[in-house]
Amino acid sequence: MTETAAEVCTNQRLCSTLRKKVRHIEIQLPVLLEMKMLAASGGNFCTAKDLAEEIQSLTAERDCLKGLLREWSTLNAQNIQKLERGKEHYKRLKEETEQEEFAFGE
Repeated sequence: MTETAAEVCTNQRLCSTLRKKVRHIEIQLPVLLEMKMLAASGGNFCTAKDLAEEIQSLTAERDCLKGLLREWSTLNAQNIQKLERGKEHYKRLKEETEQEEFAFGE
């Protein structure tokens, strides 16, 4: 159970980090898109092209991070269920042991 609890904590930290990275990219994308539009409308097509490539790269990175986040979130949910089952099993065993000790003591 201790190992599973540690995995849950680690997975939660990783998911939090991934969510922060996704949010950071999602904040950057509209700004870069606006800069690209301004560059294109101003005739600065080299800059617009560079910005388009940056947008494409960040979009791909965001999509990859979202995929990883889905995978880790699923794994974390499974580990939480495993931990809960372990806690219930431990509780049942403890109750059974206490009942046996009580019956043996009589």
